[in-house]
Formats: sequence, structure tokens, C-alpha cells
Amino acid sequence: MKTRLLFLLLFSFAFIFGSQKHISQIQKTAKNYRVEIKSNQINNIVSKDGSISLNIELTSNRNNFEMVMLVGYISAGSALKAGMKFDEVLITVNVPLGDGFKLVTKAKVIELNQLMDGKINTSQFVRKIKYL
Repeated sequence: MKTRLLFLLLFSFAFIFGSQKHISQIQKTAKNYRVEIKSNQINNIVSKDGSISLNIELTSNRNNFEMVMLVGYISAGSALKAGMKFDEVLITVNVPLGDGFKLVTKAKVIELNQLMDGKINTSQFVRKIKYL
């Protein structure tokens, strides 16, 4: 019983530490593009079928929401390259227009890998993502 508890404790610690490492990677990459992301704006959600979605919520100015969205994807891609595991990325950009506007997009990991590997450029990537 103690061995089981110790194993669970070590696994939990490794999971939390590993997640924090990847969150820091996302924040660092976004900061390079002058986009601030707080750790509470990054979440992993496991769906019923077992797939993992990386959700990042960002805030933009009125005119740069597409750039902020791309920075979110590039930041997620840097975490993917650093070893973070997920199946899709969901980026939500809050835009201060009128009563508020949310740009919600989703991309599969394969599309993100193509962008990060330079196989497609950003304009091709924007055509591949889904707008929700």
C-alpha cells in the first residue's frame, strides 16, 4: 500500500513539474513576440475519447488578433517540440470590440507540426485551422 502511494505521489509530482516546464516554455515563446500569457490561461482538457486538447486563452488589441492567434499556435508548437503531449490546440483570442468578440480556433497536431517544421507557412496554416 505504501509503495502504491509513493508511486502515485512521485507520478503526480513528475506530472505537475513536467506541465509547469511546458507552461513556462509556452510563456517564454509568447513573450518573445510581446504577448503575455499567464499560467491560468493555459489548460489541458482530456475528452471522453481520451484525446488531449491544449487550450490557450489570449487577449489582443483591436487590430492584431490574428497575430496574437498565430503567436498562441507558435507557442504551443514550441511546447510540442519540447515534449508536451496533446492531440489538438484550441486558441481563444478575446478582442475588445464593442460588447466583446472571441476568436476561437482549433488545429490538429499534424497541422501544427507542419507549421513548426516549415513545411507550410503561416498563411497556409491559417487556411487549415478551424474557426469555431
